[in-house]
Amino acid sequence: MPPDTGYSFISRYIGGLPDERRSKFFLGDGVGRDDLEQEAQRRGLKLPVELMDLMVFSYGARFDEYQFLTVGQIVEARQELKGLYGEMWKDHILPIALVLGVGDYVAMDLARSDNDAHLILDGFHEMPPGKWGTICFGLRSWLLRMTQSDFQPFWLEGQAGEG
Repeated sequence: MPPDTGYSFISRYIGGLPDERRSKFFLGDGVGRDDLEQEAQRRGLKLPVELMDLMVFSYGARFDEYQFLTVGQIVEARQELKGLYGEMWKDHILPIALVLGVGDYVAMDLARSDNDAHLILDGFHEMPPGKWGTICFGLRSWLLRMTQSDFQPFWLEGQAGEG
């Protein structure tokens, strides 16, 4: 069982899923906090505590269609996004998860926080990063709400067909 860093509710959620649905979730072994800090520093990143807590709990986790990125994948995604968006890219945005099959990202805005919880963004690939939608403050809060909504993007409710 992964160490409890405030994310054990995810294990309970996954454990309650039917087998066919559970196969879309993966909890990898966590990584030690010191190892994470060293790897991030070596790659020029400063990881927020809330993201490190998730990585200590499960490194490279997959929750339904949301594949959480490893430190190396975060660096690669940032480089790719910077190349894609050019001058529109914001260096304070940290991609943390890829939405599989869509090409969107979930990201943290490191410039915006509330009580040490960073703003979580919906990195819709057809919009420049400055227009990415707000989900909520806090990675743990987002994941808790995702388990409550059965991993449906709750922040998009009421937006279907609008335009």
